[in-house]
Amino acid sequence: MKNVVVVLLVEAVLLAGYVGWQIGSCYLADYELNDDMTGLAVQNRARAGLEAVSTEDELRSAVLASAKEHGIELAPDQVTVRETLIAGKFAADGNLESPGVLDISLAADYQAPVKLIGTAFSIHFAPAASYRAPIVLK
Repeated sequence: MKNVVVVLLVEAVLLAGYVGWQIGSCYLADYELNDDMTGLAVQNRARAGLEAVSTEDELRSAVLASAKEHGIELAPDQVTVRETLIAGKFAADGNLESPGVLDISLAADYQAPVKLIGTAFSIHFAPAASYRAPIVLK
């Protein structure tokens, strides 16, 4: 009788671990994608005057590549990229009153499938990142 209880207890622990692993891996992949998206939004070197602004298509491709690296299948229409450039203001004497601002927003919207023994379901994720910084020209 004790052996049956021990076997059932071990099976229950293994099943809970398996379910936790399947769900936890989806959340970990989403966290890593969100972290990569934040890095992509922040690393744009145009605000420091070092190179031209990355196009929205280049940023979208980078998000898609990062998602694929983490095992997330995204279609291009599931990724939203928005770049907004607000021009700086100059005073009448030609001095800069306020610098230009670059605003980059990245977002994705997807369902992560979770396949368990005998059942399957999806978890909805919507990672997003944005960065707003003054453009400094040297």
